[in-house]
Amino acid sequence: MRKLVALPVLAADALSSVAYGPEALLTVLVLAGTAGLDWALPIAATIAFLMLAVGLSYRQTIRAYPHGGGSYIVASDNLGRMPGLLA
Repeated sequence: MRKLVALPVLAADALSSVAYGPEALLTVLVLAGTAGLDWALPIAATIAFLMLAVGLSYRQTIRAYPHGGGSYIVASDNLGRMPGLLA
């Protein structure tokens, strides 16, 4: 798979892993009322940081495995056969 095609495919996986965060944030803050608004910005910043970390992690994996391989190959190479099977 070409890089221009592979990156959006993997990025979609990374984004879908953390996309539920803002909705969960709002659900909890609505229950807390106006007192919960003080927490909105720090929680949103944490979610943004996690999204950045996941994106950079995928970028590192793509560079280490330019021909693909998936989570099994990455986990097996770095952690062993059994963790690879769990991945």
